[in-house]
Amino acid sequence: MFNFTDHLGNIRLSYSKDPATNVLKIIEENHYYPFGLKHSGYNSDKMMYSKEGSTVKIKPVPPLFVTSYSEKYNGQSWETDLGINITAMDYRQYDNALGRFYGVDVLAELMPSITPNHFGFNNPVFWSDPSGLISQKSIQSMWDNSAENASTTWYNDGADNFDKEDGSGSVNRDGDYFEYSEALPNVNVQRHKGGLLKYNSGDIVEGHVYNNGKYYQGWRDKRSSKQLDVFQSGLDGFGNVPVLGEAFDFTNGVVSGLRGNYGEAGVNFACMIPIGGNFVSGGKIIYKNTPKVYDVYHGLDASGAIKYVGITSRNPLVRFSEHAGSIGTGRELLRYDVISSGLTKQQARVLEQTIINTHGLEKNGGQLLNRINSIAPKNWEKFGIN
Repeated sequence: MFNFTDHLGNIRLSYSKDPATNVLKIIEENHYYPFGLKHSGYNSDKMMYSKEGSTVKIKPVPPLFVTSYSEKYNGQSWETDLGINITAMDYRQYDNALGRFYGVDVLAELMPSITPNHFGFNNPVFWSDPSGLISQKSIQSMWDNSAENASTTWYNDGADNFDKEDGSGSVNRDGDYFEYSEALPNVNVQRHKGGLLKYNSGDIVEGHVYNNGKYYQGWRDKRSSKQLDVFQSGLDGFGNVPVLGEAFDFTNGVVSGLRGNYGEAGVNFACMIPIGGNFVSGGKIIYKNTPKVYDVYHGLDASGAIKYVGITSRNPLVRFSEHAGSIGTGRELLRYDVISSGLTKQQARVLEQTIINTHGLEKNGGQLLNRINSIAPKNWEKFGIN
């Protein structure tokens, strides 16, 4: 017996050679709905071998007769005994009509976000599920990326990913392997018996990673920017104090210049001018309350491929210099250019997310070094993002 199968391993056509004529003959033809229920009412002829005396023939299967050859959907056995009509997968029984397994996946705790009775991640046109267990590709990927002649432990992170015990990589539920490694400075955590601690050890370690991990540089940049915004707002207030205000305006101007906000720096320095500075101070209030404009920029590698995209309300050259100093992230190797200017923050973020969706995040199999989306996926439709 020979079979034609489709890309999922479903047996679509079974054929063999007729002993009487030595000509190939179709034994059975199968057509399936997506979740495996077989079409009926056409191409339903089914043949079988039959031995009559010393002669072997191929003839139609009699009504209610069950042949020994029953492999069908996913290449697994189609069981019709007592009218149960289910597919016997390796570890569970599958109902082709419901598109669900009868039993719970024994490895269900590894993928808490997916129903334990699902079949093929609810996408039977793309996935097969012949074992009824967790994705075989995921298991194979973990096997391929484990040490030889030594034990390797993988930990479920509770979000459908499996992290290698040494922190060097992870496998997602689709079986894709992502390698990453980073050595952080040592951190000492001391616990004392009795008394109350403001932070527990987990908070301390978490804070250490946020403050030192290369993948959180963007978060640190935003935190620093917000802290400076608060500091400069205070300087603005003290800048209105007679006589003493000039020193605060000078400090404010220096900070703005270092941050690349040259317009704000000029306004702060102008506020130091005797008498006329009072008018500039009034103009500064108006300037400070004017909505910021944003630039969108991208970073290109040596081949000209886009590897990073970002937005900034500061002088882009300052942001580019910050990337150049982020050694070890890959962003320091890129050439940066502004691609759109004078945008509102929302317009800039929408454009940034559109570019991210076009090229994909590296951690998800794309090409961009960005670690996170600019806009959460649940809000894409609201902003017209595909």
